Amino acid sequence: MINDLNQAIADDGTMVTGEKTEAYYRFIADTGKEYYDVPFIYYRGYQAVAEDGRRLEVDKNPETSMVRVFLPKEGMEAGKMEVAVRYEGTVLQKLSYAINIAAVLAVTGASFLYFRKKRKTAQG
Repeated sequence: MINDLNQAIADDGTMVTGEKTEAYYRFIADTGKEYYDVPFIYYRGYQAVAEDGRRLEVDKNPETSMVRVFLPKEGMEAGKMEVAVRYEGTVLQKLSYAINIAAVLAVTGASFLYFRKKRKTAQG
């Protein structure tokens, strides 16, 4: 269980302190660990990125519902790497934002044309 809001817990129970803001959590991971549980409640749309730009697998801890970040098993030298975790949203959320923006623009455009036509008929 995470007691400190700035700590991530590795698969063997060791804790590392990271930097947490509203937008992201950043910590230094030991590449010998399998995973870290970070202090965010899991929702679909979380992304974890290693310092080399590689996306890491993210899932939910089945016991605590916290975000679990899996470290790569291959292609990593023993040592440390910086990991950043943030919420980026899902494809469906991004699609719904685009639909909402298009709907607002369509209603605004239709209203503009309606009132423009109404004003011309009233004058003419």
